[in-house]
Amino acid sequence: MIDSFSVASFILAGSVALLVLAGFVLVWLSKYFQLDLGDASKTSLILMPLIVFLLLSNKVSEFEVLGWKTKFRDVVKERVDTARASELAISSAEANKPNFYQEAFWLACRPYYVLTDKTAKRQDDKDKLNQQATIEIAIAIRSAIVCGRFAALVVVDDSGKPVGFFRPELFLEILRILLVTYGTSPVNAGEVFGQINATELGVVLANPVIRAQSDDAEHLIVSSNADLETAYKALIEKDAKVAMTTDRLGRFDGIITRSAIEGRVVQKLLSSAK
Repeated sequence: MIDSFSVASFILAGSVALLVLAGFVLVWLSKYFQLDLGDASKTSLILMPLIVFLLLSNKVSEFEVLGWKTKFRDVVKERVDTARASELAISSAEANKPNFYQEAFWLACRPYYVLTDKTAKRQDDKDKLNQQATIEIAIAIRSAIVCGRFAALVVVDDSGKPVGFFRPELFLEILRILLVTYGTSPVNAGEVFGQINATELGVVLANPVIRAQSDDAEHLIVSSNADLETAYKALIEKDAKVAMTTDRLGRFDGIITRSAIEGRVVQKLLSSAK
């Protein structure tokens, strides 16, 4: 008789085979639609369905497929804060305490920016926006969106604890504003300032903490001490792509994304193929 363990193993092996096959189908579809994918991208497409399945399974501690033997549980138990070398959790002085003048001047490409209630306010009137600061913030965010890396505009309180964050889709209006010119015609600062104020970014800059507490913002937080499996499951449960990370004192520490976790696992799996 076939015992229950053998049946379970057979089902698991069949599931793995089907998921790998699904990855090859994705690659075939990319060729059919003439998508230009590199070897790394093709490998990711093949492995991603398998990775997602394994991340959601608590039953697999070790598997062997296509000649690979990988301690999968060791991979997903890696802590968020130890994986920063591969930008899994991104934390930098420039992004956490940005100098928006320099960010706007150099058109930096950041994965996120951090705001407080005072970031865009005038020194002489805390209830009004500073025109130059508002324009610089808009230019920095626009540059980050255009370069394709921008994932979140984070709002923290005076103690540095996260309040919430906004997805980049909320700020696509600023792409229609002429913030930067490459010819000889100067930008009318007063006109640009008025246009920014009329966008969602202007609303957020006027009252960052209040807006970050609303339903328009995301509030998912993962501890930097959490492992990858815990972080990934939290993202899946909330159907979110991004979460904020915090240190042991609950202060904002960076962000973590589903795609970064998946990429990290792919990297580990490939490095295990000897």
